[in-house]
Amino acid sequence: MRRTIRCITALAVVGLVASVSAPAFAKPASGKISTTDACTIVTKRLLSRFGKPVGAPTPGPTKLDCTFPVGQDPAVAPGGTFTAFVLYPNPFAARVDSSQAGVEDQFAINKLSNEDVEDVSGLGPSAFFNRTESYVVFAPNKKVGIILRWQPAPAGTAMTKRDQNKLIALAKDVTKRANG
Repeated sequence: MRRTIRCITALAVVGLVASVSAPAFAKPASGKISTTDACTIVTKRLLSRFGKPVGAPTPGPTKLDCTFPVGQDPAVAPGGTFTAFVLYPNPFAARVDSSQAGVEDQFAINKLSNEDVEDVSGLGPSAFFNRTESYVVFAPNKKVGIILRWQPAPAGTAMTKRDQNKLIALAKDVTKRANG
């Protein structure tokens, strides 16, 4: 009986330690961006420029996309939803040799779809903003291509120029994190 109680107590302590320390393993220890986990692309602190509070991230099934609710009620203004995507490397996308080629392919796809796209300076040679879908596409380095999308509430609301500037500033911060 005493042995069983010790075993149960030991298992409970191990379980408690594991549950308390598990969040420490959710992101790389260095705080760097992982190409296999889109939830590492942005931080809640960086996203707070779109509103507070920033909710817990929800990774997609493949971890190549990650969605954050923003605001007291993300479905009501001034809230919204922020999504980060790993464009490159992406096993589900067209085969390309570099993050830059992935960005250029995405630009071509958007142009062929008659979407309103414009070049963005300060994020690499072929970074662009898609006004139709409210996202910025860029390659902070040769290892990763990224899409950042802000969808203000309520659903279907167009992004303002101010929000576009915030999104591009966020992309510049992500570029610093990716290369720092």
